[in-house]
Amino acid sequence: MRAVAVLFALGGALAVVAASSPAAAQNARSWVASTGSDGNSCIRSSPCATFAGALAQTNAGGEINCVDQGDFSGSGLAIQKSITIDCEGVQARLGVLLPIAVNVSTSDVVTLRGPDIDGNNAAAVGIAFTAGGALHVEKCVIRNFNATGSDIVVAGIGDSAANSELFVSDTIVTNNGAGTPGAGILAI
Repeated sequence: MRAVAVLFALGGALAVVAASSPAAAQNARSWVASTGSDGNSCIRSSPCATFAGALAQTNAGGEINCVDQGDFSGSGLAIQKSITIDCEGVQARLGVLLPIAVNVSTSDVVTLRGPDIDGNNAAAVGIAFTAGGALHVEKCVIRNFNATGSDIVVAGIGDSAANSELFVSDTIVTNNGAGTPGAGILAI
C-alpha cells in the first residue's frame, strides 16, 4: 500500500511539472526555405515554409533567417512579440493581400531586414504598425500597394502606433497609392 501511495505522489508531481512545461520548445533562431514545411521544427536543417510558421516556432526576442530565395508569404503575418526577420542578401519575397500586422507591447522591438514586400497591386497596406515600442524597417523593398475602392487608404507602411518609434533605412518604397489617396509611408 505504501508503494502505491509513493507512486501516486510521484505521478502527481510529474503531472504538475508536465503541465507547467511548454508544449514545445521554441527556437532562439528559426529558418525558412523554399523547400521548407511549416510542419518542420524551423531549425536550419529542417526549415519552415513561411514566416508565419517560423514566427510560431520562435521565442520572443528571437530571429528568423532565410536559407535561400523564395516566397515565404503564407496566408498573412501577424507579429505579436519582439522579433527580427533578417533575410538580408537573400531574395525573400512576401506577396501580401493582408498587411504585415505589427501589434506588440510598448517595450517590444520588431526588425524587418531584407524582404521584398509586394502588394501585387491588390493590397492596400504593406506593413500596418498599430502598437509597439519600435519598428525597424531596413534594406527592404515595399511596393505595389494599390488597392482601389471607396474609403481605402493605401500605403506601403501605415503607422498608427501611439508613443512608438518607426525607423526606415536603406529601404525602397515605390509604386504605392497609384490613383487613390495614398502614400509610401502614412503616419496617423
